Amino acid sequence: MVQNNADMSSVCSVRSKTISYKNNHIQVVPNLGRSLGGMDISMVVVDDVQSLSQNDVHDALKCSTAARRSPIVLYLASAGSDKLSPGWSLHRYAERVASGEIDDPAWLVRIFAASAEDDWTDPQVWRRSHPGLGTTISEAFFREECSRALAAPGNVDAFRRSFLNVWTDRSSRWIDMEQWDRCARSIDWARYQHRPCRIGVDLSATMDLTAIVVAFMEADGGYTLLPFAFCPEETVDRRSRRDGVDYREWVDGGFLTATHGNTVDYTAVQEKIVELCGQYSVLEVAYDKWCASMLVAGLLERGVACAPVKQDAPSLNAAVREFETVIRDRRLRHDGNPVMRWCTANASVQANPTGELRPTKRRSRDRIDVAVASLFALSGYLRQTTDDRHTRQ
Repeated sequence: MVQNNADMSSVCSVRSKTISYKNNHIQVVPNLGRSLGGMDISMVVVDDVQSLSQNDVHDALKCSTAARRSPIVLYLASAGSDKLSPGWSLHRYAERVASGEIDDPAWLVRIFAASAEDDWTDPQVWRRSHPGLGTTISEAFFREECSRALAAPGNVDAFRRSFLNVWTDRSSRWIDMEQWDRCARSIDWARYQHRPCRIGVDLSATMDLTAIVVAFMEADGGYTLLPFAFCPEETVDRRSRRDGVDYREWVDGGFLTATHGNTVDYTAVQEKIVELCGQYSVLEVAYDKWCASMLVAGLLERGVACAPVKQDAPSLNAAVREFETVIRDRRLRHDGNPVMRWCTANASVQANPTGELRPTKRRSRDRIDVAVASLFALSGYLRQTTDDRHTRQ
């Protein structure tokens, strides 16, 4: 731009990353953490603050303006997905200044964003959240991106983050965890004694969790979920270090059962299922065939009905869609079990060429087993509905 303007090019010199006028310079610094040492900066413009990954970057920025009487630091940001990042810390500070919680007259804050409770499909929310709508970005584009998010729920967080400036926990999360948390309530499990239910079981060997989820269908077409999770006792502390969550606290709180040894004791899992069959009227146990032959044989000997479910998109697509719907409509009920929440938060979805969805991990260390067991349990209800419809026809 300078070189194309006769007046500016006559007084400014331009190099690859610097524009100079006399002794003043505008410089692009691609690696702030290592390039700010010794600089004496009057104004800093930090774009994409949400992408800051290290505190020393921000510290270097502040120090570089210390000798100036009236320095300006301009932060430009959209929402991000890492709530442990310096960008999130700056965003939260700005929010607290804007709300009056913190008195900091040196900060001028302007935030354009939807709230977590807003309907992200509402064009009025779009206009309030994106001041460039209709100028720098068209409403037609917004509608197209919204339609894509509605068709593939794994894209909802990306839409809310990129266009409505709503911070999310991770970029590819499947379930909106704020909606999940609104489904939590106090549940009197004694009232469910002898009620019909279906059980989903997802087995593991050493790395993942083994999960049992009991699903009760409710009168509104929703479900109440009762989860159980298992892991080997000898791996509890190692898992805590590897996965970044406190397995020992979950064991002590009764949310996770630690079985003897360094592999899951399937006998304990079988006994738990049999115990549940004594408490509730279990219609069926849905399971993944992987590593389940001995467990299923033992259950069949005790008269427990079992049905295999493949962990592929054609088999789980209906359950995935149902899970999304009942959570969004608040027709899913759970008691806030932290292991179940963690597994649900870890889950993403993957579509096959025909658009059918199956659950998947976002990272190798993520555990999604309780969420998968929930889908197994729901799949039985959906299969029953389909069979009933075919019978009526």
